[in-house]
Amino acid sequence: MNYPGKRFVGAELALSIHQMWTIPSEICMAAGIEQLEQDLQVLAKAGAAIAAKALALYRDYLQALGRSVRQQLIQASYHVCIQIYPENFLQLSLSQRQQLQQDLQQLGKQVQSTLELARQHLESAESEPLATLEELVEAQEHLEKEIVDALHHTSRQVNQLLQTANILPATPLDIILEVAAKAEAAGRPVTRSPNLLTAMVDSENGDEEEIPETAVIAVYLQLGEIEFTDPLVMMHRNQLRDLGQQISRLQQQTEQKQREKLIAEAGAAWRSTWQDEP
Repeated sequence: MNYPGKRFVGAELALSIHQMWTIPSEICMAAGIEQLEQDLQVLAKAGAAIAAKALALYRDYLQALGRSVRQQLIQASYHVCIQIYPENFLQLSLSQRQQLQQDLQQLGKQVQSTLELARQHLESAESEPLATLEELVEAQEHLEKEIVDALHHTSRQVNQLLQTANILPATPLDIILEVAAKAEAAGRPVTRSPNLLTAMVDSENGDEEEIPETAVIAVYLQLGEIEFTDPLVMMHRNQLRDLGQQISRLQQQTEQKQREKLIAEAGAAWRSTWQDEP
């Protein structure tokens, strides 16, 4: 049997149950958003710490790399003059040999100065902290490109110097170096001897039916090879790789928390305007 009082009690109980589910849900959602904001602040502080560490590591790396590039440039040039084209080197007069050596040393100083300048740019960046991990990654990519470009430019200068001194044959090397740079960017091996590139080109003296190929040697300063040859530079590169993995993990965590916060805010906005039909 249904009594009016029983219907009233049932309606009141249903309202209480609705309130019991709705109010705590809104409180939990607000608390959840607040917690996500705190998590993002913690991740932002971790990102700032990683950025400072990255700048310090790159300073040490560039300093060691500059010294190593300067040494390996001279070693590669020595190998060309003494091991590959000794007869051409011996044809130079004393003053010509001295001038060649001085010019090579000057190129080594120039590339070291270029890398030192990049290091100074990093130091100046410390006064303007990077706002996001994306900015840090972008700055790293720009710096890595600067390093590779400096090595490629110096390689061209060394080869031009050796050709001017009549050590290397007067063969156009720009195309060969460009192909080598693309292969290096793709991660393929480029050189067999340290920082020396060997390429086969068509000889101009062959007949039309069969054109023989001639081996052309060129100095090619390859970053991976320079790092592999120098233990100190390799140590700094490994530290940078480890830091890169930390940055990647922190990026993933930040993106996940940002997504969770976005979903929580959207849910709160939905409930704030939702009204049950009578």
